Amino acid sequence: MFGIYLKTALLKLTWIFCLVWHLIGEPLLNDVCTCMPIHPQQAFCDSDFVIRVKVKKKLNETRWNQLLIERQSKSFGQTRPKYEVQIQTIWKGEPLIIKAAQNDRDTKVINIRIDSVIYTSLDKCSLNLSTGKKYILSGNVINNKLYVTKCHWHLEWNFESKRIRRRLRRAEFHCRCLIEPCFTNTSCNSQQNRYTCHWPIKFDPRDCQFRTCQYEAGGCRWSSYIEMDVCKNVRGVHRLKYPSHF
Repeated sequence: MFGIYLKTALLKLTWIFCLVWHLIGEPLLNDVCTCMPIHPQQAFCDSDFVIRVKVKKKLNETRWNQLLIERQSKSFGQTRPKYEVQIQTIWKGEPLIIKAAQNDRDTKVINIRIDSVIYTSLDKCSLNLSTGKKYILSGNVINNKLYVTKCHWHLEWNFESKRIRRRLRRAEFHCRCLIEPCFTNTSCNSQQNRYTCHWPIKFDPRDCQFRTCQYEAGGCRWSSYIEMDVCKNVRGVHRLKYPSHF
Protein backbone atom coordinates (compact mmCIF):
# COMPACT_ATOMS: atom_id res chain seq x y z
CA MET A 1 0.00 0.00 0.00
CA PHE A 2 2.81 2.40 0.89
CA GLY A 3 4.39 1.67 -2.49
CA ILE A 4 1.21 2.74 -4.29
CA TYR A 5 1.07 6.02 -2.34
CA LEU A 6 4.75 6.62 -3.08
CA LYS A 7 4.25 6.06 -6.81
CA THR A 8 1.23 8.38 -6.82
CA ALA A 9 3.17 11.09 -4.99
CA LEU A 10 6.11 10.78 -7.37
CA LEU A 11 3.77 10.96 -10.35
CA LYS A 12 2.18 14.14 -8.98
CA LEU A 13 5.59 15.68 -8.34
CA THR A 14 6.61 14.83 -11.89
CA TRP A 15 3.52 16.53 -13.30
CA ILE A 16 4.10 19.58 -11.10
CA PHE A 17 7.72 19.79 -12.24
CA CYS A 18 6.69 19.54 -15.90
CA LEU A 19 4.06 22.24 -15.44
CA VAL A 20 6.47 24.61 -13.68
CA TRP A 21 9.12 23.94 -16.33
CA HIS A 22 6.64 24.67 -19.10
CA LEU A 23 5.51 27.93 -17.47
CA ILE A 24 8.84 29.23 -16.20
CA GLY A 25 11.91 27.25 -17.20
CA GLU A 26 11.32 26.79 -20.91
CA PRO A 27 10.39 30.45 -21.62
CA LEU A 28 13.48 31.60 -19.75
CA LEU A 29 15.72 29.37 -21.84
CA ASN A 30 13.99 30.50 -25.02
CA ASP A 31 14.89 34.10 -24.20
CA VAL A 32 18.61 33.37 -24.01
CA CYS A 33 21.07 32.45 -26.73
CA THR A 34 23.79 30.28 -25.23
CA CYS A 35 26.81 29.45 -27.38
CA MET A 36 29.91 27.51 -26.47
CA PRO A 37 33.15 29.43 -27.11
CA ILE A 38 34.81 28.38 -30.34
CA HIS A 39 38.24 29.20 -31.69
CA PRO A 40 38.22 30.76 -35.20
CA GLN A 41 40.24 27.86 -36.60
CA GLN A 42 37.81 25.29 -35.21
CA ALA A 43 34.87 27.37 -36.45
CA PHE A 44 36.45 27.35 -39.90
CA CYS A 45 36.81 23.57 -39.86
CA ASP A 46 33.28 22.94 -38.55
CA SER A 47 31.52 25.30 -40.98
CA ASP A 48 30.30 24.61 -44.50
CA PHE A 49 31.44 28.03 -45.65
CA VAL A 50 33.58 30.98 -44.54
CA ILE A 51 33.12 34.18 -46.52
CA ARG A 52 33.57 37.94 -46.49
CA VAL A 53 30.40 39.82 -47.34
CA LYS A 54 29.09 43.35 -47.63
CA VAL A 55 25.53 43.73 -46.34
CA LYS A 56 23.25 45.45 -48.86
CA LYS A 57 19.93 45.33 -46.99
CA LYS A 58 17.80 43.33 -44.57
CA LEU A 59 14.85 41.35 -45.89
CA ASN A 60 12.13 39.12 -44.45
CA GLU A 61 10.97 35.80 -45.82
CA THR A 62 7.45 34.57 -45.16
CA ARG A 63 7.67 31.03 -43.92
CA TRP A 64 4.27 29.70 -44.98
CA ASN A 65 6.02 27.43 -47.49
CA GLN A 66 7.66 25.49 -44.66
CA LEU A 67 4.47 23.97 -43.21
CA LEU A 68 6.00 20.67 -42.13
CA ILE A 69 8.58 22.50 -40.05
CA GLU A 70 6.25 25.18 -38.77
CA ARG A 71 3.63 22.75 -37.46
CA GLN A 72 6.17 21.79 -34.82
CA SER A 73 7.35 25.33 -34.22
CA LYS A 74 6.00 28.15 -32.05
CA SER A 75 7.00 30.59 -34.77
CA PHE A 76 4.34 29.44 -37.23
CA GLY A 77 3.50 32.16 -39.70
CA GLN A 78 6.34 34.43 -38.66
CA THR A 79 9.07 35.62 -40.97
CA ARG A 80 12.69 34.53 -41.06
CA PRO A 81 15.19 37.39 -41.14
CA LYS A 82 17.53 37.36 -44.11
CA TYR A 83 20.10 39.69 -45.57
CA GLU A 84 20.90 40.54 -49.14
CA VAL A 85 24.68 40.51 -49.35
CA GLN A 86 27.51 40.73 -51.82
CA ILE A 87 29.99 37.88 -51.32
CA GLN A 88 33.42 39.40 -51.91
CA THR A 89 35.75 36.61 -50.75
CA ILE A 90 35.27 32.86 -50.31
CA TRP A 91 37.76 31.09 -48.05
CA LYS A 92 35.77 27.87 -47.75
CA GLY A 93 32.74 26.29 -49.39
CA GLU A 94 32.94 27.68 -52.91
CA PRO A 95 31.31 24.59 -54.53
CA LEU A 96 28.39 24.75 -52.07
CA ILE A 97 27.95 28.47 -52.60
CA ILE A 98 28.00 28.11 -56.38
CA LYS A 99 25.46 25.28 -56.11
CA ALA A 100 23.26 27.47 -53.92
CA ALA A 101 23.57 30.20 -56.53
CA GLN A 102 22.33 27.82 -59.20
CA ASN A 103 19.34 26.66 -57.14
CA ASP A 104 18.33 29.81 -55.25
CA ARG A 105 16.55 32.48 -57.26
CA ASP A 106 17.80 35.06 -54.74
CA THR A 107 21.43 34.32 -55.61
CA LYS A 108 23.13 35.65 -58.73
CA VAL A 109 26.70 35.26 -59.94
CA ILE A 110 27.97 38.41 -61.65
CA ASN A 111 31.53 37.88 -62.92
CA ILE A 112 33.51 37.02 -59.78
CA ARG A 113 31.03 38.77 -57.51
CA ILE A 114 28.14 36.83 -55.98
CA ASP A 115 24.97 38.61 -54.91
CA SER A 116 23.37 36.24 -52.44
CA VAL A 117 21.07 35.99 -49.44
CA ILE A 118 22.13 35.01 -45.91
CA TYR A 119 19.42 33.54 -43.67
CA THR A 120 19.43 33.63 -39.88
CA SER A 121 17.23 32.21 -37.11
CA LEU A 122 13.99 33.51 -35.62
CA ASP A 123 14.99 33.07 -31.99
CA LYS A 124 17.41 34.87 -29.68
CA CYS A 125 20.32 33.43 -31.65
CA SER A 126 19.37 35.49 -34.69
CA LEU A 127 22.42 37.33 -36.01
CA ASN A 128 22.00 41.06 -36.52
CA LEU A 129 24.03 42.59 -39.35
CA SER A 130 24.28 46.29 -40.20
CA THR A 131 23.58 47.53 -43.71
CA GLY A 132 26.66 48.79 -45.51
CA LYS A 133 29.15 47.00 -43.25
CA LYS A 134 31.46 44.12 -44.14
CA TYR A 135 31.73 40.89 -42.15
CA ILE A 136 33.55 37.60 -42.05
CA LEU A 137 30.81 34.99 -41.68
CA SER A 138 30.91 31.24 -41.13
CA GLY A 139 27.83 29.06 -41.37
CA ASN A 140 26.06 26.05 -42.82
CA VAL A 141 24.33 25.28 -46.09
CA ILE A 142 20.84 23.80 -45.65
CA ASN A 143 18.65 23.05 -48.66
CA ASN A 144 20.95 25.16 -50.83
CA LYS A 145 20.56 28.19 -48.56
CA LEU A 146 23.26 29.90 -46.49
CA TYR A 147 22.48 30.05 -42.75
CA VAL A 148 24.26 31.89 -39.94
CA THR A 149 23.48 32.46 -36.25
CA LYS A 150 25.14 34.16 -33.30
CA CYS A 151 26.75 30.82 -32.46
CA HIS A 152 28.61 30.70 -35.76
CA TRP A 153 31.94 32.49 -35.79
CA HIS A 154 31.47 35.99 -37.20
CA LEU A 155 33.55 39.14 -37.20
CA GLU A 156 33.06 42.65 -38.49
CA TRP A 157 35.60 43.36 -41.22
CA ASN A 158 37.94 46.21 -40.34
CA PHE A 159 41.62 47.05 -40.32
CA GLU A 160 42.34 44.70 -37.43
CA SER A 161 40.54 41.73 -38.99
CA LYS A 162 42.64 42.00 -42.15
CA ARG A 163 45.49 40.41 -40.20
CA ILE A 164 43.73 37.05 -40.26
CA ARG A 165 43.36 36.86 -44.05
CA ARG A 166 46.59 34.95 -44.51
CA ARG A 167 45.64 32.46 -41.81
CA LEU A 168 42.18 31.96 -43.28
CA ARG A 169 43.76 31.02 -46.60
CA ARG A 170 45.75 28.29 -44.83
CA ALA A 171 43.22 27.29 -42.18
CA GLU A 172 41.79 24.31 -44.07
CA PHE A 173 45.19 22.63 -44.06
CA HIS A 174 45.06 22.44 -40.24
CA CYS A 175 41.60 20.85 -39.91
CA ARG A 176 43.29 17.58 -39.03
CA CYS A 177 43.70 19.09 -35.56
CA LEU A 178 41.00 19.66 -32.95
CA ILE A 179 40.88 22.73 -30.68
CA GLU A 180 39.13 22.07 -27.37
CA PRO A 181 38.18 24.92 -24.98
CA CYS A 182 39.36 24.43 -21.40
CA PHE A 183 38.14 26.44 -18.42
CA THR A 184 40.43 25.59 -15.49
CA ASN A 185 44.18 25.27 -15.02
CA THR A 186 43.71 21.57 -14.32
CA SER A 187 41.87 20.88 -17.56
CA CYS A 188 44.13 23.17 -19.59
CA ASN A 189 47.26 21.44 -18.30
CA SER A 190 45.88 17.91 -18.57
CA GLN A 191 47.39 15.50 -21.03
CA GLN A 192 45.88 15.76 -24.49
CA ASN A 193 45.96 13.43 -27.46
CA ARG A 194 48.31 14.11 -30.34
CA TYR A 195 45.59 15.68 -32.49
CA THR A 196 44.26 18.17 -29.91
CA CYS A 197 45.25 21.64 -28.70
CA HIS A 198 43.78 23.03 -25.47
CA TRP A 199 42.49 26.61 -25.69
CA PRO A 200 42.23 28.44 -22.32
CA ILE A 201 38.90 30.27 -22.00
CA LYS A 202 38.16 33.02 -19.47
CA PHE A 203 34.85 34.27 -20.98
CA ASP A 204 36.48 37.61 -21.56
CA PRO A 205 37.14 39.80 -24.63
CA ARG A 206 40.83 39.19 -24.03
CA ASP A 207 40.54 35.48 -24.85
CA CYS A 208 43.51 34.95 -27.14
CA GLN A 209 42.68 33.61 -30.59
CA PHE A 210 45.74 34.48 -32.64
CA ARG A 211 47.57 31.16 -32.73
CA THR A 212 46.99 28.25 -35.07
CA CYS A 213 46.87 24.64 -33.94
CA GLN A 214 48.81 22.93 -36.68
CA TYR A 215 49.96 19.40 -37.37
CA GLU A 216 53.70 18.90 -37.54
CA ALA A 217 56.27 16.33 -36.43
CA GLY A 218 53.65 13.70 -35.68
CA GLY A 219 51.26 15.81 -33.62
CA CYS A 220 49.24 19.00 -33.25
CA ARG A 221 50.71 21.96 -31.40
CA TRP A 222 50.20 25.69 -31.13
CA SER A 223 52.18 27.86 -33.50
CA SER A 224 53.92 30.98 -32.18
CA TYR A 225 52.70 34.45 -33.03
CA ILE A 226 53.78 37.74 -31.51
CA GLU A 227 50.14 38.80 -31.20
CA MET A 228 49.41 35.77 -29.01
CA ASP A 229 52.24 36.62 -26.60
CA VAL A 230 51.02 40.22 -26.38
CA CYS A 231 47.48 39.03 -25.72
CA LYS A 232 48.61 36.67 -22.96
CA ASN A 233 50.72 39.40 -21.35
CA VAL A 234 47.80 41.84 -21.38
CA ARG A 235 45.56 39.23 -19.82
CA GLY A 236 48.19 38.57 -17.16
CA VAL A 237 48.33 42.26 -16.21
CA HIS A 238 44.53 42.43 -16.16
CA ARG A 239 44.45 39.40 -13.86
CA LEU A 240 46.78 41.12 -11.39
CA LYS A 241 44.64 44.27 -11.33
CA TYR A 242 41.26 42.53 -11.32
CA PRO A 243 41.72 39.02 -9.89
CA SER A 244 37.97 38.53 -9.48
CA HIS A 245 37.50 38.60 -13.25
CA PHE A 246 39.32 35.29 -13.71
